[in-house]
Amino acid sequence: TKIPSSRLLHLFSVFIENAIEALAQSDQRDKKITVCGWENVEEVSIDIYDNGDGVAMEQAKSIFDAGVSTKRDTGHGYGLYFARKILNEQLGGSVRLMPSDEGTRFRLTFPKRLSNG
Repeated sequence: TKIPSSRLLHLFSVFIENAIEALAQSDQRDKKITVCGWENVEEVSIDIYDNGDGVAMEQAKSIFDAGVSTKRDTGHGYGLYFARKILNEQLGGSVRLMPSDEGTRFRLTFPKRLSNG
């Protein structure tokens, strides 16, 4: 079974919207969002990276928990939680916050095809 494009679009929009909001709060002068991907025989990986202020180490440990938000006053804390839930439970994939010297990098990995099980 093929992965529904509407699910992928929703996932990408969550991470790109987070990157846009992070850059809006940043004093970074040359703001960038980078999306890159690659594949192997079984899976596809996509990195979504922004060069904003990054995620503090104490926030990184719980960033995918329900109700946790890095946004100062506007976040509700469910975007990354539900994105991870969809990736894990519906698509058999994963998302990780990757170590980065600057900014924030998320890696989304999912199988090319859903299992029929």
